[in-house]
Amino acid sequence: NYVAGVVGQAYGARLENLTNKVTITSGPAHNNKTRFGGVVGRVCADAEVYIEKLTNEVDHNLSQGTGAAAWEFIGGGTIGMVADGSAFDLEIVDVTNNGKLTVVSSGYANVGGVCGYITRSAEKDGIFENWVNNGDIVISSQTGMCLGGVVGQARHYELLECENNGSITIGEGCPESIECNIGGIVGYTNGRNTSANGEVYITDCVNNGEIKIDKNIIPFVGGIVGYTTQPVTVEGCVN
Repeated sequence: NYVAGVVGQAYGARLENLTNKVTITSGPAHNNKTRFGGVVGRVCADAEVYIEKLTNEVDHNLSQGTGAAAWEFIGGGTIGMVADGSAFDLEIVDVTNNGKLTVVSSGYANVGGVCGYITRSAEKDGIFENWVNNGDIVISSQTGMCLGGVVGQARHYELLECENNGSITIGEGCPESIECNIGGIVGYTNGRNTSANGEVYITDCVNNGEIKIDKNIIPFVGGIVGYTTQPVTVEGCVN
C-alpha cells in the first residue's frame, strides 16, 4: 500500500512545488507493508526522478492492524520511502513537514518527521538536502522501531543541512522489552544493505527537538543518530 496526500508512488517523475493540506487518517485495514507520506508515499529511483520543494502542512494519524500481514510500517511526514535505484543518482531538496505525526503500529515501524525509510544502491549517490521537520512525533509500536526527527532508517546516503524542531515521544502501548533506535536526525543508519563500500555522510544538521522516553524500553538514543552498524561520518552537526 502506498498512501499519500498528493502522489502514491513517484516512478520516473518530476515533482516540484507540491503542498499537502489534507489530513490523512489511516486505519487498521492498512496492515500489509504500508508506506505513508504526507505528500509522496514512495519515491522509486529506478528511473530518473527530480524532486524539489515538497511541503506537508497538516497533522496525520496512522494505525496499522494486527495479524500476519502487520509486518512493517514505513511512514514520514512528507515522504514515506525512497527506494533503491542502481541506474540513477538521486537528489531531493527542500522538503518540509509542519504537521504532527501520530503512529500506532502492530508491526515494526520506520518513521521519520520528513521521511520514514531510505535505501540506495552503493553504485549511485543519494543526496538529500535541506529537509526540515517542524512537527511533533508520537509513536507506539509492538515489535520495535527506527524513529528519527528527520529520517527513520537510512542506508547509503548523504544528508546535508537538515533540521528537526519537533519533539519525539514514545507513546503508550509499547512493550518494555522492544528495541528502539531513536535519533534527533536519523534513528538507524548503515552503509548499505548488501556488501561493503557504501558510505554515509550527515553534515551540518541540527536537532532542536526533545526526545521523551517514559517507558522502560530498550533504547538506542542519540541527539543526531540513534544507532549505526557501519562507519558513518557526522560532521558539523548540533544537538
